[in-house]
Amino acid sequence: MKEGYNRALVLWRKVLVRERTFVFEKLLPAHPKIGAKVEFDARLAQSTDISKLTQKFGATIKEVIRKGHLCFIAEVGGEIVHFKVVGFGEVYVSELKRKIRLDSNSAYIYFVYTVPSYRCLGLDSKVTTKVFDYLSEKGIEKVYILVRHNNFPELRVVQKVGYRKVGEITFIQRLSYKKLTYEGVTEKDRDKIKEMFLFQL
Repeated sequence: MKEGYNRALVLWRKVLVRERTFVFEKLLPAHPKIGAKVEFDARLAQSTDISKLTQKFGATIKEVIRKGHLCFIAEVGGEIVHFKVVGFGEVYVSELKRKIRLDSNSAYIYFVYTVPSYRCLGLDSKVTTKVFDYLSEKGIEKVYILVRHNNFPELRVVQKVGYRKVGEITFIQRLSYKKLTYEGVTEKDRDKIKEMFLFQL
């Protein structure tokens, strides 16, 4: 009985996909100064870092950098233990199956990863403040990040560094049918979220 129920549940999950993602916004330049529990070097990745990143984390890093996106890293003893990518213009959001469209004064943080043994030590938060400093110097006024509703570690980070939740997007897929629904904290937030996402799936 239980085995049949589990098979039915797996089949249903293949037929129906429902993902809730929160949208956060950060206004620059103001941000808190964050400490970490381990000494590390946080910086913008250089050309010499790309081969290290590719070998350790896969070729996708190289591809996003070729598109003009930036990668920020945390390094401990010569080992890259954390990275995050910053995109501009239009960036494909895989979990929503469409692109986010950004104003010229905005950036989008995505593709964030920390080596498991270095998680919960403050690296993500501190590298994020480094990103804020860099983008503010370049004239960027707003930063956006999308976080799945059940990604509790990342939700703690965005709260810690002062993002404001502006709303949420729910992606629904039933077989070939796909739909996005939008909610905003305010009506203005909802309109902004809808405007940021291109309409083709």
